[in-house]
Amino acid sequence: IAGSLTAGFSGVILLGTRNSFFAAVLLNFSIGAVLLAAAEGRRIVRTLALAAVFMGILAISIPDPLVTIIETRLKTVGLRALFHEEDRAAMVTGAQKNQKSGLLLLNGIWISGTGQAGRIMAKLPILFHENPQQALIVGFGVGHTFATLLDHGIRVDAAELIRCVPRHFGFFYPEKARYLNDPRARIIFQDARAHLLRSKSIYDVIIVDGSPPIFSAGTVNLYTREFVQLAKSRLREGGILLLWVPLPCFPGDFWMVGRNMAEAFSRVSVFAHESLAGILILGSEGSQDFPFGFLSRRHRERGWDRLYNEFNEEALWRARVLTQDDFRQQAHWPPLLTDNHPYTEFPLARFWHGETMDATPGFLKSPLCSWR
Repeated sequence: IAGSLTAGFSGVILLGTRNSFFAAVLLNFSIGAVLLAAAEGRRIVRTLALAAVFMGILAISIPDPLVTIIETRLKTVGLRALFHEEDRAAMVTGAQKNQKSGLLLLNGIWISGTGQAGRIMAKLPILFHENPQQALIVGFGVGHTFATLLDHGIRVDAAELIRCVPRHFGFFYPEKARYLNDPRARIIFQDARAHLLRSKSIYDVIIVDGSPPIFSAGTVNLYTREFVQLAKSRLREGGILLLWVPLPCFPGDFWMVGRNMAEAFSRVSVFAHESLAGILILGSEGSQDFPFGFLSRRHRERGWDRLYNEFNEEALWRARVLTQDDFRQQAHWPPLLTDNHPYTEFPLARFWHGETMDATPGFLKSPLCSWR
């Protein structure tokens, strides 16, 4: 019991996984050496000293197995590692394929990248909002959403659990210091729900970017009915909540999340785009139906024309994949996803029964409830 507590709460945090392992080996070796020396006398001491030297050389020469596994996986897909850092919550890795492409991995799983997805997550809600001033991002990632909001003149709070993630922001954004030192920016190293419960801050936009896959430990806490209601209560009048549901996922999991959004907000839109690697659900009490050309005009009037124009209005409306009525009709059927019933975090039974996860958003247009 003492060993488990020490390894999990002290060793890994202070020394890292690899060094904690060798520290445990050294401790066991030392205890055995003392007992053996006491039993055998001085004749064994020289042998023990040589064995200790050999163990030290071995410990220095053996690479970190976690790093080795991750780097081997990266090489198989043509990526090279930029950095590794073991935080108390995860092994954080930065990877790159070329000068314009960067990825962030937690425990070897890709969770964020330098593609368009982060920019779209930022632009979509502030474009639909009448007068966005302040936003909360749940999950920092590579910092794309964070930087895009600042570029558009929005005050930004970013809630992040892993402290070393923002430290590596500079690998993806050379102007790291300008963004992190911006007086409009604040990084909060705290669970997003705890922040919303404790803080008096009110936001115009809340963007939830949970770590994929959807069944990752703890991710369900960003999709439950209680969290959606809490986030809504921290929005100003006309505020917008944006949830990103990663792909691949089980269709039923998406619709459980969708039901929570449909019950919390009177207006809900669903967007899917090839560059997103997921589906965006946008909830608000204000209108989300505008005549074509209105959003482009709003974009120009706010002086945003020079910023990230790759996702234009025509592409935006093409990416809106469900009408209000279709969405609510589908979202009416699934069971409630709540704190007491976190179904999406436990997929083993579905895998066991051969249910497959959808890697594309095509299931959104399947016949009514065909996923059940």
